[in-house]
Amino acid sequence: MKYSEKYGQPQGNELVYGKDIIRRVDTFEFILIDRFETNKAALIAYNEWMDENDPIPSVGGWKYTKPIVGWDNGPITMDSWGK
Repeated sequence: MKYSEKYGQPQGNELVYGKDIIRRVDTFEFILIDRFETNKAALIAYNEWMDENDPIPSVGGWKYTKPIVGWDNGPITMDSWGK
């Protein structure tokens, strides 16, 4: 099953947070898209999900998340908003 069939089309406000893929719906409100066994599995799924879809031309394409500190037990990641 493709990730777009499972999660729907990306809206550009998704990010990897630890072992989860979450979607930002408001300033301090997030919904869980999916939970994985490891952070690496979540990052791979997120990247494949973004690769299945065309980039949004208005923002110059998708920017993947990058872990900045921590490991599989809840790393802090830089999200697609670049903050």
